Amino acid sequence: MFNVHYSNQRKDRLHLVPVEETIAETMAYDPPTPQRLTEKEVLVALERLPRDFQIPIVLSDVEELSYREIADVMEIPIGTVMSRLHRGRKILRTELVNYARESGYKISSLGE
Repeated sequence: MFNVHYSNQRKDRLHLVPVEETIAETMAYDPPTPQRLTEKEVLVALERLPRDFQIPIVLSDVEELSYREIADVMEIPIGTVMSRLHRGRKILRTELVNYARESGYKISSLGE
C-alpha cells in the first residue's frame, strides 16, 4: 500500500508540471566554451586541472589518441577514460567561461 500510495502521488505531480520544465530542472547547464580565448589562456586553465583529468584531455585532444589507446597508456579501464574526459572537459570549460567573464569577454548562451 505504501508503494502504491507514493507511486500515485508521483504520477499526480508529473501531471501538474509540463514535461519541458521537468527536463529543464533536471539537466545541468553546461556553459559553452568562449571562442576568443588565446592559446596561453587555455594552457593556463589546463594546467590548473587535476592530473587525473589533464592527462586524458591532452592525450585525446592534443595527441589525438583513441579512448582505447589512452586506456592502454594510462593503464586504466576505457570507461574511466571516458568519464575523466567528460568531467575534465566540463571543469576546463567552466574555468574558461569564468576566466572570460573576469577578463571582460561577453559570454552569450550560444557561445558567441
